[in-house]
Amino acid sequence: MTTPADVPLGIRELSELTGLTPDTLRWYEREGIIPAVHRAPEDSRRHYPATIRAVHLIQALRLRTKIDDYNDMIATGRACEHG
Repeated sequence: MTTPADVPLGIRELSELTGLTPDTLRWYEREGIIPAVHRAPEDSRRHYPATIRAVHLIQALRLRTKIDDYNDMIATGRACEHG
């Protein structure tokens, strides 16, 4: 599944794109591992490019790191993005 970078995805679309379950994605959000999810007017989750990049980064790191290390790495990445 491909999507233009600027089109927000619902949780099901993000799940299909990443192969992670919606429950896993919600857990990542609660733990602060992925950016806070924007809510559409109908209260559905809308995942934007920053979230999609964070999930892809987590997937790339899964075999090499512990989940506890993710927050530090994500924070470092965000600091680099914002100069």
